[in-house]
Amino acid sequence: MSLAANRSILKVNNISLIIIMTLLVFFCHIILTKLFATKLVYLQWDVLFGSDTQTYMGIFSHGWGGRGIRHPNVSNMINPPVRLIAYVLDSIGLVKDSQEVIRSNIALIISPMASAVKIFVFGLILSTLGANKTQLIIGMLIAAASFSQLIFGTIPESFGISGMALTITFLLLVKDVKHGDQITWWAWFILGVFSIGITLTNIAFIGILFLTLLFSQKRSFRFVIIAGSSLLAIILTASLALHLVMNYIYEIDESTSLTAEQAKNSYTKYAHQNITNNIKTFPYALADSIAPGEPIARDIGYETKGLYKYVVTLKKYNERGGFSIINLVLLFSLVFSAIYSWRGSKVLKAVIASSISILLYNCILHSLWGSRELFLYSQHWHTAIALLLVTTSLVHNDRNTYSLLVGAVMLIISVNNILRLQQVFDFLSKT
Repeated sequence: MSLAANRSILKVNNISLIIIMTLLVFFCHIILTKLFATKLVYLQWDVLFGSDTQTYMGIFSHGWGGRGIRHPNVSNMINPPVRLIAYVLDSIGLVKDSQEVIRSNIALIISPMASAVKIFVFGLILSTLGANKTQLIIGMLIAAASFSQLIFGTIPESFGISGMALTITFLLLVKDVKHGDQITWWAWFILGVFSIGITLTNIAFIGILFLTLLFSQKRSFRFVIIAGSSLLAIILTASLALHLVMNYIYEIDESTSLTAEQAKNSYTKYAHQNITNNIKTFPYALADSIAPGEPIARDIGYETKGLYKYVVTLKKYNERGGFSIINLVLLFSLVFSAIYSWRGSKVLKAVIASSISILLYNCILHSLWGSRELFLYSQHWHTAIALLLVTTSLVHNDRNTYSLLVGAVMLIISVNNILRLQQVFDFLSKT
């Protein structure tokens, strides 16, 4: 059999495996979604790690809100297809509930669907980087079993959708670098508009990955400046146009969205003062996104008519006795993998460089601004960490040895996070 035929069979087998893994992930998230729904956590703010599930149920289901300066088009992009699907199901009589109830039920599976797409694309990235079946299984399990993915791939929130968009952009980077001088302009444009529509700061992720592509292709400095600024300008213009058009269709008062006053209030509310302290916190946040320590229940801190008077959260770094063994294993694995994998291919180097840049960007951003609950933003760096953890096994030499080591890390993550989920549900059951 020819080499080309063998590669074709391997590619088909990889795709089949990726699809099977993706379906398993989706069904696991559906189960978790139903379990959390039975605990009524989607009816109240902040209960799970500071997430805003109550608001996002309204955004996904009915288009209420989700058009502010931080999330300019999340409602405009997610709610229309939800309404369309609900209308079709109601029209053909397939579902007996009202359209409002149908939309609410669809809203519950938005994050699981986004997670399934993310894990599928993650598998495609690994396959494109040359992963064999064993490496695919281990790598996809690391991504899927990470605590950040288990939580934000389940609950109705914007972060899981951002994580999906960033992962697709990583795949685009890998594909374009692999094909030499190729720049898939239309895909960068669509992903840019979609990403910043979900969360405005996502524009930096698009910029980092796009610049990595241009530098990998050894483009001239002049080309980098012109191409980068042009793409950014076109994305921002299209995003603003989408915002205005959809707000007109939804009959939204423009005085309540994307105003200078709103931007100022948003910055003031979440601006940090102790920057040095926040930088020290970030390594803990990186480790927590993959395999955290024990969650705790903390007083909610304000008057509420909701069922829960406390929030389930993770310990602050100054409440811990230093790094746990799992923290140290994960952080060492990240550093070792980034250094060791640099000996790999041009494409692998692009993945490593962009992943490290994304981690540094998040460290700087959230040292200056954002919620004190850093785990809330973990989807913004989760793909970068997962890729760094896996790349060691993708370097051509000693693949089997490092696949076993990465597999051991995967088992540690899985066991840890099963225990953490059980503890979360134990807290929720005490109300």
